[in-house]
Amino acid sequence: MKRIMSTLTAITLTMAAQADDYTLLTMEKTDGTRQSVSVENLVITFADGQMKVENTDTSLTFQLADLSTMHFSNDTETSSLAMTIADDGADIYTLEGVAMGHFDSVAAARRTLKPGIYIVKTNGKTSKIALK
Repeated sequence: MKRIMSTLTAITLTMAAQADDYTLLTMEKTDGTRQSVSVENLVITFADGQMKVENTDTSLTFQLADLSTMHFSNDTETSSLAMTIADDGADIYTLEGVAMGHFDSVAAARRTLKPGIYIVKTNGKTSKIALK
């Protein structure tokens, strides 16, 4: 029993230490757009069907009904990709290289495609997105 408790304690401490490594909190809305904020001095409050996210640099308010997901990350490029409207649109491919189509924006692709992982080519950059 003592060994099990020691193992669980070690796992819990490891998970807590890993959570501190993230630098961004990313909120994704139901329309596919994402906004990221630094987790430094982050305060989140909920009231009247809204979520307010504040830190020393930013203050954002979201309608809870408009939020799809929220997650921690370190990747600013991936976080800002969903908000990008490409000059030439976005070409989307499966991981197997099958072309899924050309879209006006990444947000438009998110509304159309089924859940999965896709390769996005837009504005001369290539990235991966995961749709849930």
